[in-house]
Amino acid sequence: MHLGDRPSWVWANLLKVAQAKWPDLPPYGNIASDGTRLNSTVERIVYEAIVPVVPDDVAIDLEAAISSDSQRRFHSDIAIRLRSHVQHVEIVGACGSDRVVRNAWEEKLLAQFDRRLLVYEAARIQPEVWYLDQMLEPDRLRQRFLQIVAGLRKRVS
Repeated sequence: MHLGDRPSWVWANLLKVAQAKWPDLPPYGNIASDGTRLNSTVERIVYEAIVPVVPDDVAIDLEAAISSDSQRRFHSDIAIRLRSHVQHVEIVGACGSDRVVRNAWEEKLLAQFDRRLLVYEAARIQPEVWYLDQMLEPDRLRQRFLQIVAGLRKRVS
């Protein structure tokens, strides 16, 4: 529960133990098993969870522009695209859906996320937001992804 507050060697030891016990776990880091480089480990976890169920007519865009008219370029973590319809997905690695942070670094990351939400609001876009606690169950991520795809299909037809 307080692993983020421990020195980095504690985290490294935990990863070694977990990898030894469950050798089929994906490796730590931001590079997916297909070689795709993502911005963070949390984004890679989401990417690896949903890629196996992406339909042929759906694209996963990484760092898709939120709005073409914003002065600074803001990007979503992942965009799910079906033809010209897009659902932006923000992956919050700073906290769970309760938005409780444990240290200054997580507080800074959450504040950055909140600023990005203002860009979405200005562009009149409602992003899908996935927090850390929602990443614990890859099957639920896949189900939610497929629900988003179904919603995009309704908008296309």
